[in-house]
Amino acid sequence: MNAPIETKASDRYLTPQHIRDLVELVWGDVPDLDPFHDPEGGEWAREAFDIREGDDAYLRAWFPEGNTVWVNGPYSGKHPAKTAERIAREVSTTPGIRILNLCPAAIGSDYWARYVWPRAQSVACLGRLAFVAAVDMYDSKGRLVCPAGKAANGNRTEIALVNYSAQDDRAFRQIFSRAGYPVLRHA
Repeated sequence: MNAPIETKASDRYLTPQHIRDLVELVWGDVPDLDPFHDPEGGEWAREAFDIREGDDAYLRAWFPEGNTVWVNGPYSGKHPAKTAERIAREVSTTPGIRILNLCPAAIGSDYWARYVWPRAQSVACLGRLAFVAAVDMYDSKGRLVCPAGKAANGNRTEIALVNYSAQDDRAFRQIFSRAGYPVLRHA
Protein backbone atom coordinates (compact mmCIF):
# COMPACT_ATOMS: atom_id res chain seq x y z
CA MET A 1 0.00 0.00 0.00
CA ASN A 2 1.12 3.53 -0.74
CA ALA A 3 0.84 6.72 1.27
CA PRO A 4 -2.49 8.57 0.99
CA ILE A 5 -2.68 10.78 -2.08
CA GLU A 6 -5.03 13.42 -0.70
CA THR A 7 -3.47 16.51 0.80
CA LYS A 8 -6.21 19.14 0.98
CA ALA A 9 -9.79 19.39 2.19
CA SER A 10 -10.82 19.94 -1.46
CA ASP A 11 -9.65 16.37 -2.08
CA ARG A 12 -12.36 15.20 0.29
CA TYR A 13 -15.50 16.44 -1.40
CA LEU A 14 -18.35 13.98 -0.88
CA THR A 15 -20.81 13.40 -3.70
CA PRO A 16 -24.12 15.17 -2.99
CA GLN A 17 -27.03 12.77 -2.47
CA HIS A 18 -29.08 14.16 -5.36
CA ILE A 19 -26.23 13.35 -7.76
CA ARG A 20 -25.97 9.82 -6.31
CA ASP A 21 -29.71 9.41 -6.86
CA LEU A 22 -29.39 10.44 -10.52
CA VAL A 23 -26.43 8.09 -11.04
CA GLU A 24 -28.47 5.21 -9.63
CA LEU A 25 -31.22 6.03 -12.13
CA VAL A 26 -28.70 5.92 -15.01
CA TRP A 27 -27.24 2.58 -13.92
CA GLY A 28 -30.32 1.11 -12.27
CA ASP A 29 -28.28 0.35 -9.17
CA VAL A 30 -25.31 1.48 -7.09
CA PRO A 31 -21.84 1.47 -8.68
CA ASP A 32 -19.74 -1.67 -8.68
CA LEU A 33 -16.58 0.25 -7.74
CA ASP A 34 -15.67 3.58 -6.16
CA PRO A 35 -11.88 3.80 -6.53
CA PHE A 36 -11.67 7.14 -4.64
CA HIS A 37 -14.04 6.31 -1.79
CA ASP A 38 -14.13 8.48 1.31
CA PRO A 39 -15.47 6.62 4.37
CA GLU A 40 -17.12 9.81 5.60
CA GLY A 41 -19.52 9.52 2.67
CA GLY A 42 -20.86 6.15 3.82
CA GLU A 43 -21.09 2.97 1.84
CA TRP A 44 -22.41 3.40 -1.67
CA ALA A 45 -20.54 1.17 -4.11
CA ARG A 46 -20.23 -2.61 -3.90
CA GLU A 47 -16.46 -2.28 -3.60
CA ALA A 48 -14.37 0.73 -2.66
CA PHE A 49 -10.73 1.68 -2.40
CA ASP A 50 -9.95 3.87 0.61
CA ILE A 51 -7.09 6.11 -0.36
CA ARG A 52 -6.65 7.27 3.23
CA GLU A 53 -5.70 3.68 4.04
CA GLY A 54 -3.17 3.62 1.21
CA ASP A 55 -5.31 2.12 -1.56
CA ASP A 56 -3.92 3.90 -4.62
CA ALA A 57 -6.66 4.14 -7.26
CA TYR A 58 -4.07 5.24 -9.80
CA LEU A 59 -2.20 1.93 -9.46
CA ARG A 60 -4.72 -0.72 -8.41
CA ALA A 61 -6.64 -2.73 -10.98
CA TRP A 62 -10.19 -1.57 -11.63
CA PHE A 63 -13.07 -3.80 -12.68
CA PRO A 64 -13.48 -5.75 -15.90
CA GLU A 65 -15.81 -5.29 -18.82
CA GLY A 66 -19.40 -4.33 -18.15
CA ASN A 67 -18.94 -3.09 -14.60
CA THR A 68 -19.83 0.38 -13.38
CA VAL A 69 -17.18 2.62 -11.88
CA TRP A 70 -17.99 5.86 -10.03
CA VAL A 71 -15.11 8.36 -9.97
CA ASN A 72 -15.06 11.42 -7.72
CA GLY A 73 -11.31 11.82 -7.39
CA PRO A 74 -9.18 14.43 -5.63
CA TYR A 75 -9.58 18.01 -6.90
CA SER A 76 -6.29 19.65 -5.89
CA GLY A 77 -3.19 20.21 -7.97
CA LYS A 78 -2.58 17.73 -10.77
CA HIS A 79 -5.04 15.14 -9.45
CA PRO A 80 -7.85 15.94 -11.94
CA ALA A 81 -5.45 15.44 -14.87
CA LYS A 82 -4.03 12.27 -13.34
CA THR A 83 -7.54 10.94 -12.75
CA ALA A 84 -8.59 11.74 -16.34
CA GLU A 85 -5.48 9.95 -17.62
CA ARG A 86 -6.30 6.85 -15.54
CA ILE A 87 -9.90 6.83 -16.80
CA ALA A 88 -8.68 7.16 -20.40
CA ARG A 89 -6.43 4.14 -19.87
CA GLU A 90 -9.34 2.10 -18.44
CA VAL A 91 -11.72 3.08 -21.24
CA SER A 92 -9.08 2.29 -23.87
CA THR A 93 -8.08 -1.10 -22.46
CA THR A 94 -11.27 -2.49 -20.89
CA PRO A 95 -14.04 -2.87 -23.47
CA GLY A 96 -17.47 -2.20 -22.05
CA ILE A 97 -16.34 -0.65 -18.77
CA ARG A 98 -18.92 1.93 -17.67
CA ILE A 99 -17.45 5.01 -15.99
CA LEU A 100 -19.01 8.22 -14.71
CA ASN A 101 -16.54 10.86 -13.53
CA LEU A 102 -17.46 13.85 -11.35
CA CYS A 103 -14.69 16.38 -11.95
CA PRO A 104 -13.73 20.02 -12.53
CA ALA A 105 -15.25 21.23 -15.82
CA ALA A 106 -11.89 22.24 -17.25
CA ILE A 107 -13.21 21.86 -20.79
CA GLY A 108 -10.47 23.95 -22.40
CA SER A 109 -7.57 22.39 -20.52
CA ASP A 110 -4.84 20.29 -22.05
CA TYR A 111 -5.87 17.21 -20.09
CA TRP A 112 -9.49 17.49 -21.24
CA ALA A 113 -8.29 17.78 -24.85
CA ARG A 114 -5.97 14.82 -24.40
CA TYR A 115 -7.92 12.43 -22.16
CA VAL A 116 -11.55 13.44 -21.74
CA TRP A 117 -12.89 14.70 -25.08
CA PRO A 118 -11.54 11.82 -27.20
CA ARG A 119 -13.32 9.24 -25.02
CA ALA A 120 -16.37 10.95 -23.49
CA GLN A 121 -19.82 10.08 -24.77
CA SER A 122 -21.51 13.04 -23.08
CA VAL A 123 -20.94 15.63 -20.38
CA ALA A 124 -23.47 17.04 -17.91
CA CYS A 125 -22.63 20.58 -16.80
CA LEU A 126 -23.47 20.72 -13.08
CA GLY A 127 -22.37 24.30 -12.40
CA ARG A 128 -20.89 25.24 -9.05
CA LEU A 129 -22.05 22.17 -7.23
CA ALA A 130 -22.38 22.39 -3.45
CA PHE A 131 -20.33 19.44 -2.19
CA VAL A 132 -20.56 18.02 1.30
CA ALA A 133 -17.28 18.47 3.19
CA ALA A 134 -15.81 15.23 4.55
CA VAL A 135 -13.54 17.18 6.89
CA ASP A 136 -13.58 20.71 8.33
CA MET A 137 -12.56 23.16 5.61
CA TYR A 138 -10.53 26.27 6.41
CA ASP A 139 -9.54 29.31 4.40
CA SER A 140 -5.94 30.44 3.95
CA LYS A 141 -6.10 32.40 7.24
CA GLY A 142 -7.18 29.36 9.23
CA ARG A 143 -10.84 30.36 9.57
CA LEU A 144 -13.43 27.61 9.39
CA VAL A 145 -15.41 28.03 6.17
CA CYS A 146 -17.34 24.76 6.17
CA PRO A 147 -17.63 22.19 8.94
CA ALA A 148 -17.53 18.49 8.09
CA GLY A 149 -20.88 17.11 7.04
CA LYS A 150 -22.22 20.43 5.74
CA ALA A 151 -22.66 21.55 2.14
CA ALA A 152 -19.70 23.60 0.96
CA ASN A 153 -21.54 26.37 -0.87
CA GLY A 154 -19.71 28.95 -2.91
CA ASN A 155 -17.52 26.44 -4.74
CA ARG A 156 -15.45 28.46 -7.19
CA THR A 157 -15.06 25.61 -9.66
CA GLU A 158 -17.53 24.60 -12.33
CA ILE A 159 -18.20 20.87 -12.10
CA ALA A 160 -18.99 18.34 -14.82
CA LEU A 161 -20.12 14.75 -14.83
CA VAL A 162 -18.50 12.89 -17.71
CA ASN A 163 -20.10 9.75 -19.11
CA TYR A 164 -17.68 7.38 -20.83
CA SER A 165 -20.18 4.63 -21.68
CA ALA A 166 -22.03 4.40 -24.99
CA GLN A 167 -24.31 1.84 -23.32
CA ASP A 168 -25.45 4.41 -20.73
CA ASP A 169 -25.46 7.49 -22.96
CA ARG A 170 -29.17 7.77 -23.74
CA ALA A 171 -30.24 7.26 -20.11
CA PHE A 172 -27.50 9.62 -18.91
CA ARG A 173 -28.59 12.41 -21.27
CA GLN A 174 -32.29 11.99 -20.50
CA ILE A 175 -31.94 11.77 -16.71
CA PHE A 176 -29.55 14.69 -16.29
CA SER A 177 -31.42 16.88 -18.81
CA ARG A 178 -34.70 16.24 -16.97
CA ALA A 179 -32.95 17.18 -13.72
CA GLY A 180 -32.18 20.59 -15.26
CA TYR A 181 -28.51 20.13 -16.17
CA PRO A 182 -27.28 21.04 -19.66
CA VAL A 183 -25.83 17.95 -21.34
CA LEU A 184 -23.33 18.09 -24.16
CA ARG A 185 -23.26 15.06 -26.43
CA HIS A 186 -19.74 14.53 -27.60
CA ALA A 187 -19.44 11.24 -29.44
